Formats: sequence, C-alpha cells, structure tokens
Amino acid sequence: MIKNLLINLKPYSKSFESKLKNLQIPNFDYRWIRTFRSRIKRKQSVFDEAPNLSYIKTLSNSDVEFHNEFLKALSGEYTADLRAYFFCIEMGAPKAAASKVNKLKDKLNILGMKQAFSFAERHQRKLQKGNKSSDRRFKEILAKADRFLSKQQQIYKLVT
Repeated sequence: MIKNLLINLKPYSKSFESKLKNLQIPNFDYRWIRTFRSRIKRKQSVFDEAPNLSYIKTLSNSDVEFHNEFLKALSGEYTADLRAYFFCIEMGAPKAAASKVNKLKDKLNILGMKQAFSFAERHQRKLQKGNKSSDRRFKEILAKADRFLSKQQQIYKLVT
C-alpha cells in the first residue's frame, strides 16, 4: 500500500517521499482480540442459564417434606405472579408490571438464576420508565423457569 502511494507521489517533492519511507507502521497485536473473544465465549448468557434447586436443597437441609412443600408453594406463587405480569403487559400498564417483575425476580433468584435476576432488575427499571423493549427476552426467561417448575411439579406428583 505504501509502495503504491509512493509511486503515485513521484511528481511531488522528495522530502515528502522520504518522510513516507521513514514512517514506521506498528505491528498490530492481535492477542487482545483473541482474549476478548475468548471472554465473550466463556461468558454465560442469560438465556443459557438453567434453573436449579440448589438453594432449595440447602434451605431444606435434606428434609424431603419441606423441600416438596416449599417447591409447591413457590410454583403456585410463581404461576399467580406470572399471570398478573402478563395481564399488566396486555393492559398496557408497564409501571404495574414492574411491581410484578419485582416479585418474579425473587423467584428467579430462588431458582438459582443469578443472571436472569440481574436482567429482571434492569427490565424492572425500564418498565418503571415506561419502556417495554426487553419484554420479549424477559418472557423467554419466564417461560424457561415455568417449564422447569412444571417439570418439578410432575416429579412431585409421581413421587407422592
């Protein structure tokens, strides 16, 4: 590229040509790009996060009855809050939906979904301002948690 530039600059002064020849092009270090890309690949997305029962298991301390009753109460409250959230969104009341997100995010935290919890906090702040831009993504998170809780209820019914 510099050679082509020099060839095209022949009619111009020799001093400018000598300055271009002395120009040093730094070697570009691509290591930081590779490091950045590997960090992006390692970072778990909110949508890759799977719900789990680890918090409930530590809370129950191997008590099966408490575990099952807590899970039953959690799934019942989750379903009620989920319906209320969908109703508020359909009615076009984002500020009312923000209060429902406050309840739902605590249940996501109980299910071990830490990144979903932080996403829910951001979504709640957006809803309080009247912005529903992240609603679709939040509904995907809620659907994942709902599927998990329904599977756990089915297991509970099979065991009892």
